Amino acid sequence: MIVEDPSLTDPYVADVMRRMDPKVRETLTPMQVSAVAKAISPEAAKKNAVHLRGVIPLYFVRYYFVFVAARDKTAVAQRLEEQRRARTGRRKAILFFLLVSSPVLLTLFVLAYLLKSALGWDFFGDYHLYDVFR
Repeated sequence: MIVEDPSLTDPYVADVMRRMDPKVRETLTPMQVSAVAKAISPEAAKKNAVHLRGVIPLYFVRYYFVFVAARDKTAVAQRLEEQRRARTGRRKAILFFLLVSSPVLLTLFVLAYLLKSALGWDFFGDYHLYDVFR
């Protein structure tokens, strides 16, 4: 049996308490029921300076509205996000540089090798690069 408590007038809290296992619910003291109801009530989550909800009943439909106003606390989150993006941007720049410079460096290496071979310079005696690929 649900103990009558002013916090149980909230439909959400009453539904949660009703769905609770009856054996467990019966073991709760009125203080425990009140504590659980306060913890799960939507009012407990309100941390806004202004929080206004309402319903406008019209002939065939009902419209609800919510007005919330509070201090902007997003500056810290935005700063952290900008720092994360900056780190990611640096990583992308390094990766892009490596991907672009690798083919360029490989091409320069091949051209230098061909120039060395054309001039007849032999740095390692009778050992040549094409010997590696045979």
